Amino acid sequence: MSRGQAIPVANEPLARLKTLFVKECDIDLDVFNWIADPATCGCASVSDFAGLFTTNTYEAAVQDDILAKMTGGVYANNRIQMSRLRLAWRLATAETTGTMRKRETGDKSEQDWDAPLDSDVRQQQETVFYDAYHFSLESDIQAADPMFARLYKEFRKWVNTVYPLQKVKTASQWVAVMSHSKEKKHLGGGWSISKDSEAEIPDTDFQSPLSFLYALQVLCFALAQTGTEYVDSKIYPNTRVRVAELTECLAYYVFVQEKAISFPGSGTQCVEWLLERDRQTRAKARSLFLDKYPYGEALRLARETHCAVLWTCGNVKAVGNPVPVISNHSQDGEHSPKRPRREEHGPNVSSSPGPSPQPRYIKCCPAFNGDGCSAKKAKECPDKLAHTCSFRLRDGKQCGAWQHGAKHCPSNPKRVAGNNSQKKRGHKGQSKGGKR
Repeated sequence: MSRGQAIPVANEPLARLKTLFVKECDIDLDVFNWIADPATCGCASVSDFAGLFTTNTYEAAVQDDILAKMTGGVYANNRIQMSRLRLAWRLATAETTGTMRKRETGDKSEQDWDAPLDSDVRQQQETVFYDAYHFSLESDIQAADPMFARLYKEFRKWVNTVYPLQKVKTASQWVAVMSHSKEKKHLGGGWSISKDSEAEIPDTDFQSPLSFLYALQVLCFALAQTGTEYVDSKIYPNTRVRVAELTECLAYYVFVQEKAISFPGSGTQCVEWLLERDRQTRAKARSLFLDKYPYGEALRLARETHCAVLWTCGNVKAVGNPVPVISNHSQDGEHSPKRPRREEHGPNVSSSPGPSPQPRYIKCCPAFNGDGCSAKKAKECPDKLAHTCSFRLRDGKQCGAWQHGAKHCPSNPKRVAGNNSQKKRGHKGQSKGGKR
């Protein structure tokens, strides 16, 4: 391999080793390439490098077995690179020892899952997402590092947690809100390393359905961005799909958005209703995912089949006149189209006091309400109109009786004696009498 040409970073362990060498210890890229090259040293992880030497031999070994053997002898007597390699070995040993101790004690704390990925790994994953879908996400819709890291690791270990929407943060929120402070870690032998310790951002208290939907949108994009690996489909035989297809994730988001828009209650009621049903739906998707369903397919089955009944609004008790809880109308007074109030469409079902609703009118057959329609039954009416009385009563409502028309309505002061049906029977009787 030529000098200055980087070894391709194809996995997370190798990316971590490169970060340790190049970014944390400032070791030249050529030295890292030599150590990572399978033809020379072949280290593929931090633990590989830590296992090369022992505590008694590492100080001399980094010079004799690495720098002195590199092509051209450029680093043979480079004391700066030798010092940095020794520091890298101590850090690698401390990191490997800590990992082994956690495994021996069974420590599976969430901090391991939420620990941010190396920047090279995330950049590579974002490149894979771009190659798959031909667009990239802005920082205000990208997931924060801890959530991105957790989803990335879980999908590759085929485990899943129902990530709380209250903990969803974007990359821009993570950078803007996170407070940094220096934390010193002692390595022993007079050596220590300083790093940034990051305070935890408080959970989000959703004040409106819009803030809930924003968090859900960030989560859905994060699922698609981290679930790019191909697996066998459970729905389509002999087909491979991505773990979390973008179309499946966005279909779930659009579905929840439509439910939020049509919710008849208040904003607070809507948020509580959405949170519970989203949690149950993703919990069922998790169960299907653990049964080796791709997460996108699991999310679709959970929404369309297993939890479909949960997403109905039948049990919601609206208070007052229900109005849409999501609108494009801003507080700044900008004009936006509004959905009509309920009383414009039908009777007011609310028990709260207010103006009387406008009655609804049915299109009635003019002939039936006059001298009589040629059709005996309403379904045979040539104008396809209702055979009911169209006379308006004192309260403004239609009479609506089917036994007579408006011309013969008892409430009509100008009514004609008899009704439509009697008139027809009278004509028939006269006809029979004439024949006799």
